Amino acid sequence: MDCYVSILILTIACSNSDTQEAKTETATTVSEEIPKEKNSKNISYGNLFDNYKCDISSSEVSKVMQINESDFTLVNDEKRCKIQLKGYGNASLTWGSTPGSKKSNKKIISDQLEYKAKNLSIAKMTIELSEDKNCYLWYQPMHGRIILLSENYDQAISLSYGTKNASNKRTDEQQADLKQKMADMANYLLEKHRQ
Repeated sequence: MDCYVSILILTIACSNSDTQEAKTETATTVSEEIPKEKNSKNISYGNLFDNYKCDISSSEVSKVMQINESDFTLVNDEKRCKIQLKGYGNASLTWGSTPGSKKSNKKIISDQLEYKAKNLSIAKMTIELSEDKNCYLWYQPMHGRIILLSENYDQAISLSYGTKNASNKRTDEQQADLKQKMADMANYLLEKHRQ
């Protein structure tokens, strides 16, 4: 009887150590992509995440998205920017603040980095560091949007380019181009509001 108890305890102990090693390995892989504290220590994006106002001009949009000013109409309201773009199936591109929490943002970032490390994707979602390496762009292609996330703010910035469907007759190339234009806009917003 003592032999069976010893084997059972030994088996449980070994199983726990293997699990702990796997968790440590995953945590190490994930943490390598998290921005270093010193990179973002003195950087603030408060004007972007905490109280975003659409304060962008048509010339800025044209430059960032590489679109002729004659090919879009910019509508600024207090909290969201909207572009009605000619071509691309008359795409409406919008961006602005969306509610969240630091805890939620941190969990999303952690989960998405873990999926990425394992080459997994749920609903084709992916995540990558922003160009300045202080925030994340969370791609949600099935919804036609990118969420700009930071672990340091409750709010996030949602950038929507819409989905490809029968009514807008958008090509795969046009959809990919819109996704890239919105990623460029997300990175520009970080650069513009960085303090």
